[in-house]
Amino acid sequence: MTTETDRQKRIDAIAQQQAYPKHPGSFVDNMYAEAPDGMTYYQAVVKDLAAAFIISNGRPLSKPDCRDILESADRLIEAIACKTLGES
Repeated sequence: MTTETDRQKRIDAIAQQQAYPKHPGSFVDNMYAEAPDGMTYYQAVVKDLAAAFIISNGRPLSKPDCRDILESADRLIEAIACKTLGES
């Protein structure tokens, strides 16, 4: 599970990457770039969503749950990108 310190490091890394992108491309492209902990930001989002799902439902993930989590991660990243880029 992600600790508060890990989460803050990831937030700081995202903020720094937005200020000084290491990878050319769009915000969404940068979400798939490698984070300091070795995961992509997309993987980190999926991991956090999966952990939240397990905690809230108190049971292991099923295949449909995993599909829902991946779809939620895609929607979340798209929403963040639109907000960041000023799109609706």
